[in-house]
Amino acid sequence: MADFFTSVAGAGDKTGTEVAKAFSYPEFKDWANNDANAGDNCYMENGTYTSGGNSINSTTRNGDPAGNGYISVIGVTDLSNPTTTEAAEDDRPLINIGGDIFWTNDYWNKRNFIISGSRATALFRSDVSCHLSNIKVTNAGAGPAIELAATTSLLYNIEAAAANNAAVLTQGNRVRMIDCIFRNSVTGVSNARDDSAFIGCLFRDISGVGLVHGNGNDRTDVVGNTFYNCGTAITGVGNGIDSNFLRNIIDNCTASATWTAKQLTDYWNSNNFSNTPAPTNVDRGPNTLAFNPQFVDAGGGNFRVQNASLLNLGLNGVAIGAVQTTGAPVGLLGLKAT
Repeated sequence: MADFFTSVAGAGDKTGTEVAKAFSYPEFKDWANNDANAGDNCYMENGTYTSGGNSINSTTRNGDPAGNGYISVIGVTDLSNPTTTEAAEDDRPLINIGGDIFWTNDYWNKRNFIISGSRATALFRSDVSCHLSNIKVTNAGAGPAIELAATTSLLYNIEAAAANNAAVLTQGNRVRMIDCIFRNSVTGVSNARDDSAFIGCLFRDISGVGLVHGNGNDRTDVVGNTFYNCGTAITGVGNGIDSNFLRNIIDNCTASATWTAKQLTDYWNSNNFSNTPAPTNVDRGPNTLAFNPQFVDAGGGNFRVQNASLLNLGLNGVAIGAVQTTGAPVGLLGLKAT
């Protein structure tokens, strides 16, 4: 268990063990791939980093949640005070990863980054039980922005876009995505699986499907999300059971929700379908609404609801959709804290 430091230029002998010896990106890559241990923290100072052929591929380095803890990589604005200067929004380190990959193995915690590049496969990949927060990933290539290659991951306050693929491709069960934005992609989240949850997320400007409820997906919660300008908001298959769809706004989509066959054990309640056709093979359940949400400025990214008929009319009096209607903004674009 140790602290390490990374800056754009690096410092001293670049062994990373103190601010005056900070890694530059190549040394950071070597540490991540070969030397990171459970409980280690690596603080990365804000600035612009170029991978230059230095892919992160730490497939032999694992955290240990039952022992020393996760391996953490954390973007900050001041290496000399890293625990009190975590980076946010435009102050986050920018990694221009080009055609490389940022791939970490099991039990890693990564937060406060912007990652961009063009890659035929995923730009940013994590394996078992990753924790990602306050990260923006944009893939201009053929692949997804983020790939979750295994089970039990948590994504909080993530913004992801993939010009020609899914913003997030999931390959395992028990994934939680909270206060995230999936935008300008072919698919928002592809292949959601058993025991997953999508809470307070915004799916916008998706040419294909916002959320693909994967084959045999059981016990998934889709709660308090906004789907806007999607080809189809949600698709699913008929053999997944006991999933909940509550307090979602589906607006301005070519199709709202489409299942291959009706699944009677799914539960839909207090969802708002507006400017979009009725769903297929879906029982919309009680308290179905059809109000125009009157977003403040959907084109400009402000999805606050102005229609008074939708405010606090959700299940048990909780507001519908992904974006706060009152109070100071929380998270990306004012997404609700959950």
